[in-house]
Amino acid sequence: GGPLAAAPSPVTPSPSHLLAPRIRKPYVITKARESWSNQDHERFLEALRLHERDWRLIEAHVGTKNAKQIRSHARKHFLKVGRMGTGEHVPPARPKRRAMKPYPRNAVSESPMTAAARDEGTAAADQRIPESATPPPSQLMSHDFGFANTAPQTSYAN
Repeated sequence: GGPLAAAPSPVTPSPSHLLAPRIRKPYVITKARESWSNQDHERFLEALRLHERDWRLIEAHVGTKNAKQIRSHARKHFLKVGRMGTGEHVPPARPKRRAMKPYPRNAVSESPMTAAARDEGTAAADQRIPESATPPPSQLMSHDFGFANTAPQTSYAN
């Protein structure tokens, strides 16, 4: 190398404390796990019927658990009710918030029927295929999308 060639940079050894494996903090249980008594659960069910999913009101009604514990208990309870199929009351989930700035929709994703309805007004809107007449996505076949020579759909339901 000439006078403009870069000199090799010296490698500085790392201090040994940076290379040592990290020691994990010991797992410490700060308070005992609290189980739900039958009375707590009965008050929870009563509050669920009265207040739907208003966790703060349910917390006040139950009295012995905080809102986080109640949400956790409710999540497990709803799963159990769904699994057992007992038909118990499960309040509907709160509606999702709409985005303040939704992603712009592409004109390509617009169906011909909605484009016609937009362009021609209500006359075309009255001719749209009702949603109930279209099969759910799980029942659509590959030929519905213009693909050929595909194996039939198999069901994996129990």
